Amino acid sequence: MSLNLRPLTENDYPAWIRADEEAFGNVIPPHRRELFMELVDFDRSLGAFDGAELVGATCICGFTMTVPGGPVPVAGVTAVAVLPSH
Repeated sequence: MSLNLRPLTENDYPAWIRADEEAFGNVIPPHRRELFMELVDFDRSLGAFDGAELVGATCICGFTMTVPGGPVPVAGVTAVAVLPSH
């Protein structure tokens, strides 16, 4: 099996939500899908594709963290999911 890795796009979001729901065994309500989409840094998030099918993904949500010396930008890694078939 050969997988292709690439940054996710907004067009991948519906497939990513389906994979996340299947991997975690939950349903994400529509209003939370919209809120979460606003937080995602798509160009820094990564999808694994088996052909055209999204089979795994991870998401980056950027935020600012205050540390000694002042605030710095950081990447929060979240929503790491892989379909059970893979």
